[in-house]
Amino acid sequence: MAGRYRDSVTEALRLRGADVLERWFALLEKVLFMIATLFVAGISLAQTLQTLIHQPPAGVGMSFLLTDGTVMFQGNSSATWYKLTPDNTGNYVNGTWTKLANLPAGYVPYAFASSVLGDGRVLIEGGEYNSGAFVLTNKGAIYDPKANTWTSVAPPTAWTTIGDSPSVVLRTACFCWETR
Repeated sequence: MAGRYRDSVTEALRLRGADVLERWFALLEKVLFMIATLFVAGISLAQTLQTLIHQPPAGVGMSFLLTDGTVMFQGNSSATWYKLTPDNTGNYVNGTWTKLANLPAGYVPYAFASSVLGDGRVLIEGGEYNSGAFVLTNKGAIYDPKANTWTSVAPPTAWTTIGDSPSVVLRTACFCWETR
């Protein structure tokens, strides 16, 4: 299809002069090069790393950008969670750390299905590991940032494992994940 289109353009321009076609493709090449240069420059600027003024209280692992602009972190695959709140200008570098509620007893997952829901809650399901043991757990929990509480969530009927399944929240607000 593209070849036929180019052939018809070539034929039309040939009637006006072959040099017009050459100038058109040379201009197109320059424009595409400029767009690519701006795109690459934008990526490198967006990926500048800065050290936080206030380091996290413990090592942090899994993170979630919450709907209020704060960032929630799991403390090194533990039951402990922390929140990074940006300063009053929205700068995370100068942000402050707050300890959040721990997960329900007996649930300390690593590599799990998860998502931030539209209402701001965080849902985690399963885990390839639980409390450091490889188990493909089917446990789950939901975090309410307004109440700073975790509540256990029962797995779907007959699901014995969930593990580290990929997950997504659909437009219908349905949390979906795949089990393997």
